[in-house]
Amino acid sequence: MLKESDCKVSQRFLQTDCSFGKDAIAIWQRECVSRCAKKDKNKAYFNYLEWKENANEIALFTLYAYADLKIPKDFSCVFDFNNPEIHIEVEIKLVQSIWEAWHPLESIDHGHKHLGIFRFENTFLKLSSNCIWRVRNSQVYRKTL
Repeated sequence: MLKESDCKVSQRFLQTDCSFGKDAIAIWQRECVSRCAKKDKNKAYFNYLEWKENANEIALFTLYAYADLKIPKDFSCVFDFNNPEIHIEVEIKLVQSIWEAWHPLESIDHGHKHLGIFRFENTFLKLSSNCIWRVRNSQVYRKTL
């Protein structure tokens, strides 16, 4: 287990490479039911199966996590990764984590990919399909491709 506090500040980021729409979510929810048929079902499992795209949440596929992170996890800023001076301070919370998009967890595991469900508390920012989000030091970074 690698704690966030044990990581160098410069290495504390969670990168995502795509958002999942309702069709992709439906496919992976069915895959979850199939692959988890013989596993114990917990709150995270049922939350994922019941989740639907909505006005203030988005599903983003994260790349390798830099540390083990408990959820929910709060973040506070969205900005252009290439131009960090262009930013928006906004409350955003990681509310669900699904390992490799099929196994719901109550955490993000170091060194693995996850589907993350992110909730915008006060403002919803429409994400285009051509952006990469990065989470660093309680901030979400946006890099336009």
